Amino acid sequence: HTLDVAALYGSKTLAGTVAGKAFLPKLLEASSGTSAGSVLAIDFRKTDLVTASFFRASFKALRDYARRQADFYVVHVCRERATIEEVQAYAEDVADAFLFSDIDVRGEFAHPFLVGTIEAKQLAALVALWEVGEADAPTLLKKFPDPSVSSSNAWNNRLAALSEKGLVLERLEGRSKVFRPIFKEIRLGL
Repeated sequence: HTLDVAALYGSKTLAGTVAGKAFLPKLLEASSGTSAGSVLAIDFRKTDLVTASFFRASFKALRDYARRQADFYVVHVCRERATIEEVQAYAEDVADAFLFSDIDVRGEFAHPFLVGTIEAKQLAALVALWEVGEADAPTLLKKFPDPSVSSSNAWNNRLAALSEKGLVLERLEGRSKVFRPIFKEIRLGL
């Protein structure tokens, strides 16, 4: 499922907190058919600029809604460096991270990258998932022993934080949460 932001908003420049907040209901309505567990592509390719204030008020809010209430994931599709720099500055200020990617000629995600920052231990958990593909916290505790970690709770907290940021997929298997990366690997930063 892909949302063409320029068509939905009606302009190539998306700026300001007030405008971003006003746009959020349109985003929520347009994303309402997104299936649980699936990835929604937010396509910025026809925009010239999305400012940090607009992004925070609408697209971060959509990502948070998707993760906390609707159970889908958001990937931003963007080639415009100015927009990526705006999001990068915002994300670094609030210690958050967002998934970005391009889309290839087949309509598939290509060259995914992380905009923002994640804690070193969260990055270690993401790298561990890239290595194993899919796992729950007890599996990662066994496979990646760490003398500072005595229970799977630390791994579970790291994985839950990554899922909350929309960086890994989460599903329930019995009573365990199983996680896997949305992409097999991502570039960190621009």
